[in-house]
Amino acid sequence: ISVMRELSHQNIINMIDYSEEAHYVLPDGRTTEVYYIALELAEHGEIFDFIVETGKLPESMALYYFHQLVEALDHLHQKGISHRDIKPENILLNKNFDLKLTDFGFAEWMEVSDV
Repeated sequence: ISVMRELSHQNIINMIDYSEEAHYVLPDGRTTEVYYIALELAEHGEIFDFIVETGKLPESMALYYFHQLVEALDHLHQKGISHRDIKPENILLNKNFDLKLTDFGFAEWMEVSDV
């Protein structure tokens, strides 16, 4: 959560809201305390699934996505953040098929000497 609160970039998934004290009503009527993170919708899902469904990307499209990924990573590194889990399953596509980097569960603040 602390990492995501620091991020605002067109190629990084936007955190809309979060709570550490939400209540969820179970089917039997009992309530339980839960955590939640509400993220921006990426309508076209993972780039992994997109590639599986459409096949090999044309070079121009691969370069388009590579450029967006580099922009997102540059933004992270300028903020002193290392994602640490870059893989196709953590790269989403929004309604315009623009790249959105997600899943900051392994992200860490970098030491100054690492930057």
